[in-house]
Amino acid sequence: MSDKTKRVEESKKIEDNFPLTLDEFCARLSSTDGRVELIGGFHASELSDGVSKDMTDNFMKRFIAFTNKPVK
Repeated sequence: MSDKTKRVEESKKIEDNFPLTLDEFCARLSSTDGRVELIGGFHASELSDGVSKDMTDNFMKRFIAFTNKPVK
């Protein structure tokens, strides 16, 4: 892989991963994921943990973990 190709791929990763507010992340997520109750639960969980802004990738990792939590 050439250096130019590597730089282009790295810049795409940076463009896809940028800081968002929790509200903005959930709004964007709801446009592609129809599980609005689950997104609302994630939003509430993040607020209770004191998270209001983070990188897109970090939000997505925590959302995926949230969707796989067992129900109590």
